[in-house]
Amino acid sequence: MTMLDLKDMDCDFYASCGHKWMCGPKGTGFLYVKKEMLDVVQARWVGGYSDTGWDMTVDPPEFKGYVPEAHRYDFATQNAAIYIGLGASVDFLYNIGMENIVRRGNSLAGHLQGELLKLGDKLEMLTPTEEASRGMVIGFRLKNIAFDKFGEHATKKGFRIRLVAESHLNSIRVSTHLYNNFDEITRFVEAVKEVA
Repeated sequence: MTMLDLKDMDCDFYASCGHKWMCGPKGTGFLYVKKEMLDVVQARWVGGYSDTGWDMTVDPPEFKGYVPEAHRYDFATQNAAIYIGLGASVDFLYNIGMENIVRRGNSLAGHLQGELLKLGDKLEMLTPTEEASRGMVIGFRLKNIAFDKFGEHATKKGFRIRLVAESHLNSIRVSTHLYNNFDEITRFVEAVKEVA
């Protein structure tokens, strides 16, 4: 996993969730829109301070335009507490260091994948084994137990994993992050071995 520099990439648009990898409150996220592209993304719902005003002296009233900044996309009353929480999560991650978080997550994921691959033909590895393509998410299927049955087993063992039923993928996904450790990986692999 490499660090993203949206300006260096000359990225026009970028959106992300704030509560998963960023460790922020649920219901948060962000949308990056390059300043030169603000007029390309149409605001569908607007609120106070989204626009520069209306000329109410003509019939029909004439729209003067949106403000030249991201506030044009704000609508309704915002929940300030969750956005303060998102800001705190950004500070938290930057204090640890994004490179440190990526290095740890990749190391844990690589270790998990390596241990699972030792099970040979008992599982199907869905995540690429090439380090540059792997990231911090490992997806696999067990050949002798349905993914949802394994999910029940993992829950009983104290693990919270993601079961991916979408598009009939029917797989098991494990994400590693800064709050995980190698002991948890070892215990998870043992839980897999118990049923594989």
